[in-house]
Amino acid sequence: MMHLHGSGKFKKDGPIWPGVLVLTITIMMVIGAFIRIGWLALAPFGFAAFLLFTALWLMRVSDRRD
Repeated sequence: MMHLHGSGKFKKDGPIWPGVLVLTITIMMVIGAFIRIGWLALAPFGFAAFLLFTALWLMRVSDRRD
């Protein structure tokens, strides 16, 4: 299993604002794409979000095992 150095450490005692900032930007992009193109524009964002959350979950699980 791939282990990224220092992954997950910011969740324990660091600030939460970077995650909130990324989430806010993602939501704004999705809303903008929905207004411009429609439901079809949400498919790539949904797939990217799924991959991102899966990667974060895997990093968290591998961090707990150490």
